[in-house]
Amino acid sequence: MTKILYANGDSFVAGMECLGDGDRSPENKEYAFPKHLAVALGSEQYINNAYSGATNDFIFRQTIFDLQELEKKGTDPAEVFVLVGFTSLHRIELDGQRLFEGYTDIAGHPITRIKETLPAPPVEYTDYGTTFITANNVILAKNQQGKIVNVATNVYPFCVKYLWTNPVQQLSQQSRVYALHTLLKLKGYKHVILNTCSDEVEFPPGPNFFITPDFRSFYEYAINFYPRERRNHNHFSPLPHEMYAKELIKHIKDNIL
Repeated sequence: MTKILYANGDSFVAGMECLGDGDRSPENKEYAFPKHLAVALGSEQYINNAYSGATNDFIFRQTIFDLQELEKKGTDPAEVFVLVGFTSLHRIELDGQRLFEGYTDIAGHPITRIKETLPAPPVEYTDYGTTFITANNVILAKNQQGKIVNVATNVYPFCVKYLWTNPVQQLSQQSRVYALHTLLKLKGYKHVILNTCSDEVEFPPGPNFFITPDFRSFYEYAINFYPRERRNHNHFSPLPHEMYAKELIKHIKDNIL
C-alpha cells in the first residue's frame, strides 16, 4: 500500500511556473508531475519537498533527512513511494553568511537570515543559511563602494575552472545516484529516480531509474513535445507535467509495483 508519495528535487519537481510566468508559490506543486503520481497511486498523503534552485547535494541530503524524520514518527518505508528528480550538475551550495560578508542591503544594514532586506537575499539563505550558485543566477547586494552588484560573480571563475568539470561533477553525481538507490532499496522504499534537466550522467540499468523512450530528462521531454507551454523563466504550464506523469505512471505500474 502507498500511504505517502514523497518527492524531492528542483524547480521542475516543484512545478515552478505551472500557475503562471515566474510563479514560485507552493501551490504549483499541486500541478507538478509528482502530484499526478500521488493520485494514480491512491496516496493518502502527498509530500513534495522539492526546492527551486536546489543542488544535487541538497536534494540528496534533504531526501535522506526527510525520510529519517518520517521513520522517527513511525512511518513504515514499505508504505512510502519515493520520487527523486536530480538536477543540473552546474550548481553548488555555499555558506550564505560567508558569501555576504562585506555586503549590505540598500540601507547599509548587514544581510541576515531573520531580517527583511532590499535587495532580498535568496530564500534558501533564510531557510537553511546557504545559497545556491548556478551558472545564471543573480544574487544582489550593495558592496563597500555603495554599488548594487551580483555577488555570485565572485564565485563563477572558481566554479568554472575547478568544480563544474566532468572529472568532478560526473563522478560525484554517479555516487549520489548509486548511494541513494542502494539506501532506498535496503530500507524497503519503493522508488524511482529521474533527471529533471540534465542528462550528463548515465543511470544504471533497472526499473528504479526512469527515462522516456525518446528523452532523458523532464526538460527535454517538455521542450520537444510542448514548446509552446514554456514559461518566461524556462519552466512549463501544467500540460507537460500531466503528460510526462502518464509515461512515468505507466513505467512504475509495469516495472515497480
